[in-house]
Amino acid sequence: MKTFLVISCASKDDSDYDYTYDYTEDEESYINDVEPVATENFLANIEPIELESLFFLKKSGKKVKPREVTKVGLIPRTNAVEFHFRDGSNDIAVIWRKAERDKILEACNTFLQQYEEKTVPHVKINKKNAYFVSKCSLWFGLLSPVMGCEKNVYYVIPEFIDKKPYLLIRFVPTETTSENSNTYTPKVSLYMSPSQIRDFVEVMNQEKLEASIQEKKKKAYTY
Repeated sequence: MKTFLVISCASKDDSDYDYTYDYTEDEESYINDVEPVATENFLANIEPIELESLFFLKKSGKKVKPREVTKVGLIPRTNAVEFHFRDGSNDIAVIWRKAERDKILEACNTFLQQYEEKTVPHVKINKKNAYFVSKCSLWFGLLSPVMGCEKNVYYVIPEFIDKKPYLLIRFVPTETTSENSNTYTPKVSLYMSPSQIRDFVEVMNQEKLEASIQEKKKKAYTY
């Protein structure tokens, strides 16, 4: 009798469930319809995507040597690009939001135009003569970038080395936002030749960056 009562109750409860389902043949339907629309500071709610490595240059006396940026990542949640490279004893991480990338790309195009027209100006290397001066996030550390500043001053300017013009991105020592007082970020310089500038412009193209996340976004959200 007790068993019968349990079964009867279960049967009554089961009748309250709706076993129908929404069937769709639309392969493009999304699991989550509330995925935020892409903006200047947001592309998608997915993990960072590794981009192809880039080469910059570093100055050595009156010559330049290659400096490879082995870790280049797009952070879709903030639409930022993060660069990792070593500078002396430090592991450096530079983070550029879209607004900063736009400024740098504009300076790159200005330099390339001046280079082709042979009008690159010979100027003293300082903020006053730069294409522009701005701020970005820069972090550093011996083993990993654990200290830094979210508003590190930097500027972009042409510089001639051995009678050849290069584009210089110089990060000015800026007081860190860490707990240690009187700590400053290191002085860091990234040089690019015209060919490296073209590579940089191609990799940083916003349409290309957004296209790089579409396949992952489709896999993440398509039903």
